[in-house]
Amino acid sequence: MPLMLGLASSLPEYSFAYFLDKHLGTTFKMTGYYNIYIKKNKTFYEFPQYEYEETEMFRFYRLISNKCDGLMLLDKYGALDYLLFVFGNLTTSERLLFSETLRCCPVVQFVTEILLDEREHRDLLVR
Repeated sequence: MPLMLGLASSLPEYSFAYFLDKHLGTTFKMTGYYNIYIKKNKTFYEFPQYEYEETEMFRFYRLISNKCDGLMLLDKYGALDYLLFVFGNLTTSERLLFSETLRCCPVVQFVTEILLDEREHRDLLVR
């Protein structure tokens, strides 16, 4: 199961990804959008998605905006602006260190780990 973190920041996604790159030493690239279709109003919503691969550690990161045109990707987490997934093996101490590193980033207002039901959100959890 990947590590999934919810992040809050007032920055737009391109600026947020830039500051994460500077703080974490990553190079997030926009790879497109995470799309969902709402039958009720017959509308597609596109949530910006950024990715980074750390090949030497066999890790893959995905950053997705939680908000698009007033809609939240995960309604339950409305206070969160971004979802950050880390795919790959992380020890408990690496998870804690990564979360703490994010908390020290000046543009991150708060960080929380999210546990998702795999059956309910399997499309988010696929690398």
